[in-house]
Amino acid sequence: NVRVIDTNGTAVAMAVVVGQRKMQTPIFSANLQYVTLNPQWGVPDSIARNEVIPKLLKDPDYLVSHNMVIRKSYDLNTPEITQDSVDWAAYLLEEKDKEEMTYKFIEVPSKKNGLGRVKFIFPNKHSVYMHDTQSKSLFKRKVRTYSHGCVRLEKPVVMLDYISKNYTEKTPEEVEEWYDSLETHHMGLTKKLPVHTAYLTTYVDECGDLLVLNDIYGFDKSQKLNF
Repeated sequence: NVRVIDTNGTAVAMAVVVGQRKMQTPIFSANLQYVTLNPQWGVPDSIARNEVIPKLLKDPDYLVSHNMVIRKSYDLNTPEITQDSVDWAAYLLEEKDKEEMTYKFIEVPSKKNGLGRVKFIFPNKHSVYMHDTQSKSLFKRKVRTYSHGCVRLEKPVVMLDYISKNYTEKTPEEVEEWYDSLETHHMGLTKKLPVHTAYLTTYVDECGDLLVLNDIYGFDKSQKLNF
């Protein structure tokens, strides 16, 4: 779960989806610096090679159906590359023969964007952030390890509302206008807000009850801890 804690206690709380066992969400701390409304998704090279290109080779309409375009950088203002102008199979060869990934896939902002309508950026070496998602049904599951490492939020609009009201100079009307525009906007914070990712298999909740949870990443096991 994710919680925003202020001077009065828990102000916001919601479920999250975190990284798969093989793509774990890292443990670190960083300051939230800005919020992006209607984000584009710059597909990481690893996901491009392992997921997008194989699907593109099987289905020539894959990019169109997923609102994706190709550029030589993650800047949408650079010239567009047509998918038929590239030998994509060359990017799937054995490591020693593989082409360097010189093309970038970008999912443009839309109501169906994989990052949803808003993301929360706390710059870090892991390239991890919090964001909206299209896969709402996953929040009903007890174990929610399905992402590539980023943190998906159950109620991103609730988080947006709290952050914009308490940590930015934007009015609710301005935020709503940006949100509804379906165009990318960045909203900077005016106050420091640390973000801490933590991995806890036991903790005491607000009612004083001890909770013991599954060691989904095997961290306790790796330390030979036995609760």
